[in-house]
Parts: sequence; structure tokens; C-alpha cells
Amino acid sequence: SQANYDPLCRDEHAGIDWSRPAQQVFDLIRGCDPQPGAFCQWQGGKLRLYDCRLQPTEERATAGQVVSVDDGTVSIALNGGALTVGKMRGEGGKATAAEVACTVGLGVGARLG
Repeated sequence: SQANYDPLCRDEHAGIDWSRPAQQVFDLIRGCDPQPGAFCQWQGGKLRLYDCRLQPTEERATAGQVVSVDDGTVSIALNGGALTVGKMRGEGGKATAAEVACTVGLGVGARLG
């Protein structure tokens, strides 16, 4: 009689904070896939991330920095790991992460907000 439903996941819950530990960032993205899609800021717009994998890494890049764009994926440094992104959605629609990165001018060394 006192049970209730969790509220719908909306944009106010889906913003990525790159300063969080790798596992927490990954869990947020996984929990927001497919709707509404966890997002970060890039050049004044929202970039939504989907189909991600958490990878261990020894790289010393800043969390939120793009470390590679290849084979249809984009890798982003995290605090304690790296995120391999399979799909993204920008202003032009959803496609492989590498295609969207090329479309929105996202390259190696870019820092996502």
C-alpha cells in the first residue's frame, strides 16, 4: 500500500560529471541507455553517449579528454579507467561514435564538458 514508482529518468539526472570515479560515470551512462541518454557538453550543445564499455587503462589523460577516435568508437579518459563509446547522438542524429565525432569536430585531445 505504500509502494511507489521511481520517477522517469530525465535530463536533470543524465548529465555526466567527468570528475566522478570511472565506475560511477559508466553506471550513469549504462543506466540512461537508451533513454534519455547520458550527455555531456560539446561546443554549446549536448552530446549523448550510448553503447559504452569500461576499460582499465594506465594512460594519464585528464578525465573527460578524448584519447582516441578509431574503428567506429571514441575512447574517453576517466578517473581510474577509460570509456569506449560505441554510439553517440549529436545535433545531426545518432550514429557510430566515430561518425558523430567527425561531424561535430571532436578529435583526440578534446576536453568534454
